[in-house]
Amino acid sequence: MKKFNVTLAGLFAVNCLFAQVTILEESFTPTGVSNDGLVVGYYDQSSPYSLWNPESGEMTEIGGVSAGNGIGGKAKFSVDGKYISGTMWTEWAYSKEWEKNTLTDYPYTFDHICNVPRMTDMMFAVGYDANDDKGVVLTSMDGKFWSRSVESQKGLEAICFLTDAVGIVGGKDGMFAYTTNRGNSWQSIDPRPEGCNDVIASYKTIDFIQEEPYYGVVGAELADGKFTAYQSSDGAETWTQTTGITGVPLCITHVNDIFYMGTKEGHILKSTDHGITWEKIFTSGGFLQPIMPIHKIKFANANIGIATTNTFIYRTTDGGATWKVNVVDDNISQKASLYDAVWIDENNVIIVGSEGYAYSSVDAGATWTRLNIEPDGISDLKSIVMTENTLAIGGINGNLYHQKLTDKTTVGSMGKYDITTNEWTPLGNLGCISDGISISSGYAISGDGKTVVGLASTGQPNQASIGRYSHAIAWNEEKGTIDLGSLFDNKGRSTRANVVNYDGSVIAGWQDERGPWHSAIWRKNTEGGYTPNEYILIDPEADPKSDDNHAMQAEAISLDGKWIGGSGRSIQSGPLSILSDDQLIANQAWIWSEETGFKRLGMISELENNEAAVAHVSGINNDGTTVVGFIEVGNFMYGFIWTKDGGIMSINTYLADIMKYNIGEYHYASILDMSPNGRYITGWGINNNTSSLFTCQIDLLYNPASIQTPGKAESIATIYPNPVSDVLHIDLPFEGEAQIRLVDVQGRIVINEETYTSQNSYPVNTIESGLYILEVVTEGMHRTYKIKINH
Repeated sequence: MKKFNVTLAGLFAVNCLFAQVTILEESFTPTGVSNDGLVVGYYDQSSPYSLWNPESGEMTEIGGVSAGNGIGGKAKFSVDGKYISGTMWTEWAYSKEWEKNTLTDYPYTFDHICNVPRMTDMMFAVGYDANDDKGVVLTSMDGKFWSRSVESQKGLEAICFLTDAVGIVGGKDGMFAYTTNRGNSWQSIDPRPEGCNDVIASYKTIDFIQEEPYYGVVGAELADGKFTAYQSSDGAETWTQTTGITGVPLCITHVNDIFYMGTKEGHILKSTDHGITWEKIFTSGGFLQPIMPIHKIKFANANIGIATTNTFIYRTTDGGATWKVNVVDDNISQKASLYDAVWIDENNVIIVGSEGYAYSSVDAGATWTRLNIEPDGISDLKSIVMTENTLAIGGINGNLYHQKLTDKTTVGSMGKYDITTNEWTPLGNLGCISDGISISSGYAISGDGKTVVGLASTGQPNQASIGRYSHAIAWNEEKGTIDLGSLFDNKGRSTRANVVNYDGSVIAGWQDERGPWHSAIWRKNTEGGYTPNEYILIDPEADPKSDDNHAMQAEAISLDGKWIGGSGRSIQSGPLSILSDDQLIANQAWIWSEETGFKRLGMISELENNEAAVAHVSGINNDGTTVVGFIEVGNFMYGFIWTKDGGIMSINTYLADIMKYNIGEYHYASILDMSPNGRYITGWGINNNTSSLFTCQIDLLYNPASIQTPGKAESIATIYPNPVSDVLHIDLPFEGEAQIRLVDVQGRIVINEETYTSQNSYPVNTIESGLYILEVVTEGMHRTYKIKINH
């Protein structure tokens, strides 16, 4: 670790102060810095937070969990440094009862659900409407909240994932498509071999071995009532016509390298060459038994498997060499069909069917017990799948069911860390899990430590077109969790609370509507909740609904809540991107107050006229005269500082030109936080000689003991909160004599104190409500502030 003392001139002071730059030669990402210069951050994504003391060099792990791998949040300090907000691990309890939800926007039949390799709880379902002319692909991480992946103008019946990203769907009228990005987009393909003119009525079933070289087979019913299947030996890159098929394929499965097929005509077929040639090994029916379609074949291991038909199943214990009838229920309706099965392990298996019929077996299918999954007992259960923690069933009329296999799991939750007790406390959530791992994330804490804000997963389980999204939330000691909502719940658009002022009365963050994150402000109401979020308008006289008139996301707030800062927006470029002068500067960071309105901060000289640059604000002092942040341009970044008098410049330039400090081999890529009193900033950068990362803490107002305290600048006192109800805080960036006086409108002095410390607090709960004048006097400097006391 290296320490540098560098001269600071012009930022805050009339006279010459000094600043200390402390560098940690490690890849440590800082997220917050306290009024005492203590830095909180993390070494790796989804790892514990640590505290870095730049003065001593000590690094202390404190637990919690940093952002990454489905976890969100940032660790931030309260004003007194006693509390840190962020995200932590906590236990989440599940009900192990079967739950049903009905999709009102997709009242479809879901013939097939599949899981995704190496994705703990991810699953996909395909369905079709009553007319077979519309289809949908849905995805879920928990079986409760389903989200639309894609709609189709043709019904979909089959789906299979080859890898954790590559999947294939098939359905009516030759519909066949694939994804390479886990369902974010789909492309149509034709699996018919070259020269094949088959007219496909429907692709009924798809199965692939989920490891290289990804052997697979797709079975189809033809328009003339005949049947076929195509085989691939290279993960659906090329296809070959199969031989030996004896009926319309309803299901295909594999055990190790052996493929099995069940047909509408009641045949079980087997292939030992990865699905190229097939032989019939069994036909349903027999003495006093009609021929029945083989709906599904599922194996527990290489020997034990079952094949579902209409009113009973066939069972093999010798790898499919022989199949024997197994009567599941003597009282089952003769009109029933048993559609699908899933093996939980080699002994436990569940089958589901029409009219709500469902059964479980604990002895590998030898005996069966009726299950009550469909409470009304009349809805068909068409398909079933198991992930690591969930059983999920697809039904008809939009019905989907799920059951948890565990009663609890570990998830990320918004939390608060008490430095004194070294303990984390989980805070709010909205009862929904995102990506199977997160219920909420903490992004900021109020200066008084009483309010924590962030976001929580929420959703509409009956609306797959909306699915799961997020709401900004606040938690405080009085109300607990407060759902801050979204302006576009009907579209499933998310919000997030990024920052909060000293007393929790003003929260700022973002609102999503069509993709870009627009600014959002929530203000505390008289009941202790918050008003619906409002946009920050660039021009209050212009159209308030216009996207171009909305400031982008809010990322920083002053302690009194009067000043808010935020990011620019990406500038569109390329053909037909004719931009106005205002649009050309839209990538600049901004600050705003109700009194002064919206102001762009400009662009650093290194990136002037660079349309690829986007600036972000990470800290703003209490009177809005100093702002810090970073600018992204491609894969490169610049930290910046803006002052009311000096404008914007990169931290590199500021250190070199204003501080007269030789930055040497260090590029300061990002400033990620400013302490509440405006004294410290922290960020990270790159050593240009070694290409290694470093972390920095800069004390903007450092004053070595060997140097006499000069005259103090009037612009450096930080006063908060204002209005105030209980304790008034006055932070000075120096240790030295100062006089603090609070005077009422009639000139009576109600507080008159001498102080020698930088951080000062004065109880005002016994002082009458009203307007007061605060005087800060030191070494000939005299500044006054208007203070409002509100009880």
